Order: sequence, then structure tokens, then C-alpha cells
Amino acid sequence: MTQKTFSALAATDLTACQFHLARWSAAGQVNISSHAATDQGAGVIQTVSRSGEAVTVAYTGKSFVTVGAAIAADTLFTCNGSGRAIAAGSGEVIYGRVLETAAADGNWVRCLLFAPFIN
Repeated sequence: MTQKTFSALAATDLTACQFHLARWSAAGQVNISSHAATDQGAGVIQTVSRSGEAVTVAYTGKSFVTVGAAIAADTLFTCNGSGRAIAAGSGEVIYGRVLETAAADGNWVRCLLFAPFIN
């Protein structure tokens, strides 16, 4: 599946957030996702950007994602409070499916993104 992306302005400093989950914030900017049940999911941050700079976000297709805990391959994922992927539960925003197992917090794994929806 071909990756699809968009560009928007970074609402805050995202220089340490490549491959973290993004949400829509005020005035059409993007920020780090931090609440699995209420965030308006945007996708996965692809570029390193400072506040007010353009940031590229992947919203469908294959990408890497940073995990917030060990996670098994083929698991649907949402975000933790730091914008990292964790296994999704009922009533949470789903960003995609992890394609490989991650052993620990901070690992990058391949994933398949699809339009965010509520589980």
C-alpha cells in the first residue's frame, strides 16, 4: 500500500517526535497525540520539525511508529500520553496495525496506517 501524507504546521517543537502519533490541534496545526479516547487522530509524524515549521504526517499506508510498550505483531494500536503506539482498547482511536513485534518502549516498528476510527 502506498503511503499517503500531508503537510501542516507544527503546533510545538516536534524535533524529538519522528514516528510518533499526531493529532489535530488549534488552527489546523498538528501536535503529539496524548489521549487515546478523545484526540482527533491525524497519523504518524514523518519529519523532524520545530514549532511553526512544516511537518509531514503519514495517514495511510506503511510507516514506522514508535511504541510505548512491548506490542505484538498484528495488534491494532492507539496512542499513550507521549504519542507512542500501544495496544488499543475499546472506545479508543485506532491509528493502524503493527506489522512486527516490538520488545520495549521506544522501539520503532513497521505498521500499516489507515484512517483513524473509534474501536
